[in-house]
Amino acid sequence: MTEIQQTLRNDKSLTGADIEYGGLYQQQVESFRNLTVVLVTALVLVFTVALLEFRSFREPIAIVFGAAMSVFGIVAPCSSRKLR
Repeated sequence: MTEIQQTLRNDKSLTGADIEYGGLYQQQVESFRNLTVVLVTALVLVFTVALLEFRSFREPIAIVFGAAMSVFGIVAPCSSRKLR
């Protein structure tokens, strides 16, 4: 998709044209956007429940931080393999 976008950007005959990408690419972009919203909402809800349960900020922050770092730890190695 990156090659297609770059090729169309460099095409002088399309100057001033509006290009809209659809199909599976559009569905994938929307799915990732929705997944991000769900992930952030889940983190906020987990923090809220933990805050009500522990009645302090220290433990909920540690729990949510640990959960966020575990997701990062799963995603980061997969992303670095893709770049090689």
